[in-house]
Amino acid sequence: MGHIAIISFCLSATVALILPLTGCKEKLTASHRGTMAIDGQSSDWEGISVISYEKEHATLRISNDDKNLYLLFETGDPRTARMIRMSGITLYLDNSGKRRKDFFVRFKGGPSPAEMRGARGARDVDRTQPRAGWRDGSGPFETDFDTTTHFTCFEKNNIIEKEIPIDGGEGPAVAYSAQPGAFVYEFRIPLAESSIRYYGIGTSAGQKIGVGLIWGDRSAFRPEFSGRGFSGGGNPRIGGSSAGGRGRSTGGPSGRVGGRGFEKQEVWFKARLAPTPD
Repeated sequence: MGHIAIISFCLSATVALILPLTGCKEKLTASHRGTMAIDGQSSDWEGISVISYEKEHATLRISNDDKNLYLLFETGDPRTARMIRMSGITLYLDNSGKRRKDFFVRFKGGPSPAEMRGARGARDVDRTQPRAGWRDGSGPFETDFDTTTHFTCFEKNNIIEKEIPIDGGEGPAVAYSAQPGAFVYEFRIPLAESSIRYYGIGTSAGQKIGVGLIWGDRSAFRPEFSGRGFSGGGNPRIGGSSAGGRGRSTGGPSGRVGGRGFEKQEVWFKARLAPTPD
């Protein structure tokens, strides 16, 4: 399992202030007050404080109005975008302000191979097309996985994880885009408590919440590919043994996808939602 990224005000005054492992005093991120269009574009987020996770190649921004929480996740790392497309990114929201995983939405999807090439530049290789080199450690290819877009929601003691529309028809909404040098994912989650076929956090403006994200989780891959460059169930084309029946093990946190290291990432922070104006 990957480490949990922590940001402290001892490191930077320009990023969100989060509880460090040792030393510095805990601080809360102040959510921006504003309504964001969920269109996969980051232009309307300009000027809003950025939470930076340098090692994870990701940044976050958070905003809210009286009805919804808005979160922007950006990465310039094409491997991260590919992993989100194949295995998803999970957004946890804890209305107690802690790190409970009782409510989450999970998005699996993202830019197409053509969009990824546009964001990365002309030198990118289209890895979705069959080519020689299955044995060179560069696979697996995206066509070997279910890359259909999925958006699901889960709430403990209320709903099992279920498919919901990405357009917010049942509350939460998500959008993404590939921009020059960046892959953008936007979420909108209702603050109000979940009701029948309409799901929300169960909090209100001005309250404290815990926010967590996980991506690169190999357990989210389709079970039939558990041995294809990830763990067990040999596949001799991708690091597997034709005799021993074992694929390339991920070996815990330093999981490998097609011969390229990718570590499961889990980041958390606490945020004070912007209150209703007086």
